[in-house]
Amino acid sequence: MYCPECHAEYQEGITECADCHVSLVETEPLEQPLEEINWVELEPVDKIYEGMLREIFEQEQLPCYTKSDRLSSTLGMTTAGAVGGYVRFYVPESEAERARDIVKGIVGD
Repeated sequence: MYCPECHAEYQEGITECADCHVSLVETEPLEQPLEEINWVELEPVDKIYEGMLREIFEQEQLPCYTKSDRLSSTLGMTTAGAVGGYVRFYVPESEAERARDIVKGIVGD
């Protein structure tokens, strides 16, 4: 069962979305093809901020994806002098300024 508004998936037997308060449907509706998005890279941030920034971006409905530095993501190691390594956020070009403001508010200058 899926919510036609927020696309949350529910177990059988539940009939209404807890967040949207709309009736659930049997199958998730087909999405329209996405327009091509020009992704831009933000300044790398310490990996400790990744979860916090992801949550804020989600709350702000700001699409993003991340890439970690090679050593920490591949080998579970950190780069020299870094506690947890770095992560790079990518956001749509149209949202870059807003995303940078959010990052600055959390991480600082």
